[in-house]
Amino acid sequence: MFGLAKGVARGTAPRARLAVYKVCWDMQRCDASDVLKGIEKAIEDGVDIISMSLGFDKPTPLYEDLHAIGAFAAVRHGIFVACAGGNEGPNHHSIDNVMPWVTTVGASTVDRTFLAHIKLGNGDVFNGESFFSNEVNYTSRMAPIVYPIRGLCDEKILFPSMIRGKIIVCSDFEEEWDGALFIEKAGGAGLIKVDNVGDAIDIIKSFTIPSININMFTFAKIITYLKSTENPVAKLEFRKIVIGDRRAPSVAFYSSRGPSIVVPEILKPDVLAPGSNILSAWPSEVPLIDEPRDPRRSNYNILQGTSMACPHVAGIGALLRQVHPLWSPAMIRSAIMTTASLLDNYLRPILVEESSQNATPFEFGAGHVNPQRALVPGLVYDAGVQDYIDLLCTLNYTEKQIHKFVPPPIKCSIFEGGVGDLNYPSFMANFTRGSRLVHKRTLTSVLKTPMIYEVRIVNPSLHKVEIVVSPTKLEFKGLNDKKSYNKHRV
Repeated sequence: MFGLAKGVARGTAPRARLAVYKVCWDMQRCDASDVLKGIEKAIEDGVDIISMSLGFDKPTPLYEDLHAIGAFAAVRHGIFVACAGGNEGPNHHSIDNVMPWVTTVGASTVDRTFLAHIKLGNGDVFNGESFFSNEVNYTSRMAPIVYPIRGLCDEKILFPSMIRGKIIVCSDFEEEWDGALFIEKAGGAGLIKVDNVGDAIDIIKSFTIPSININMFTFAKIITYLKSTENPVAKLEFRKIVIGDRRAPSVAFYSSRGPSIVVPEILKPDVLAPGSNILSAWPSEVPLIDEPRDPRRSNYNILQGTSMACPHVAGIGALLRQVHPLWSPAMIRSAIMTTASLLDNYLRPILVEESSQNATPFEFGAGHVNPQRALVPGLVYDAGVQDYIDLLCTLNYTEKQIHKFVPPPIKCSIFEGGVGDLNYPSFMANFTRGSRLVHKRTLTSVLKTPMIYEVRIVNPSLHKVEIVVSPTKLEFKGLNDKKSYNKHRV
């Protein structure tokens, strides 16, 4: 895109054939009825995978969630469904698309940096990130640097005389594009956008004015410099794309977090996949930042969000369906989850982007996807339509509510261990001191050779909870052999 991200690009499953269903309209409005109709058409067309990068704005009971009802219908027809987990992070309880029959995807960062430098008049140099193109005729030179009142960059506060020939530091906008456009038209030399998300750099915008995003640490250093001199100056340098010099993946600051409000007994998100600064196909008739005044057009854009992460998992699902055509959607999800990685490229625990602290399963689920390992998981946790019906029954849904998912008659059973007894590749438990919980799981071998597996328990809270698995050893005779175990929490 305009000289950025040069190279050969290909998708997760480059030979997959795509069927695209338009269910969203002006202002990103995606009516649930249109989504449901799109799913119905996909089922009718016989698709193998559905990728849904959309969701509701607030928690909705499953029987009122048309996305959940439509996805259930897809799973009934053997379709693997991947859904975006939402972009309301870093708030907990913000996870969306928590249906237990879909794979819910969080977003991770990647090890690619769109590097830019800010060089201050005192010689200090700080890193930031920018999508400003190297192909634009731009000469880097020292210019006065200004931080307006409260950092608000708005034409109601700023005057052209305050901006002309200067680099403006903005920590707040009424509207980002309006502020950036006003600074550009007033003759500003550049824009430094401050991202108020701790250690993270926010979603980088492709402004037409030379601009760099910085984090709060760099902002504090710049403010210290501004206070130290009567005539502060700086220059912006747009360097190059750097790969591999940062820890990745980490949980993107915007990626929605668990636990789920709707079904707290099921851990969501399920996995992480790349979602930040992803080179993506883009309709050439639409402005790059979806702003009518933006004159730029391109066949590609650099985007971020769980909407970028979700298609990665859908692509992995397509690869698994190709290699293992008889696997159920639950088996595909299990293979992806149980082979996910908990370590980053430095072989250290995955972090959350906003604070650089260790992430937890509420942020990353089972971990970061690993397509190669998912091809041969060894064992899988399978679940079918009847298991999901039993889940709805265990949730105490009425017969009328369950009929929204499946036609009558309904054969209903209650999980002995509660909702958490769904044969899911992860565990969630809500309990009080002194209580005891038992959850059952059944594993299916996907290997032809006999195998013996022994349990290994990693318990970071030994002083709070005791975990016991029985039996401690499972012996599988070969393909499709099933064995069960119980997990006790005391």
